[in-house]
Amino acid sequence: MIALLGSDSEAASLAQALQQRLTPGMTVVASAAPVASSTLTLLLSSPDQAAWETQCRAQLAGQGFQVLYGRNAGERLLAALRAIHTALPGALLEPPADRPQRLRAWACE
Repeated sequence: MIALLGSDSEAASLAQALQQRLTPGMTVVASAAPVASSTLTLLLSSPDQAAWETQCRAQLAGQGFQVLYGRNAGERLLAALRAIHTALPGALLEPPADRPQRLRAWACE
């Protein structure tokens, strides 16, 4: 079981999107508080809820968890898929897309 910690509406919609991409038998539970029986804990970072996030981090101290960052729902979904793929490689129906390479123009003098 994967625990997804975050605000009710955001965590619930992300949990739904993740559930569709998991192999049978894997589940995602959206919660506002840490879940003791989870295999993987994903914490949605939110600047609006800094106090709540600090409290969750303190409760999760000593346990493994991954913080999900992103400017929008799509970025947070991709971050969650990458975290799941890294921690539980067989949990996804297909691996997440690779990160696009950042190409910069540069020149030597």
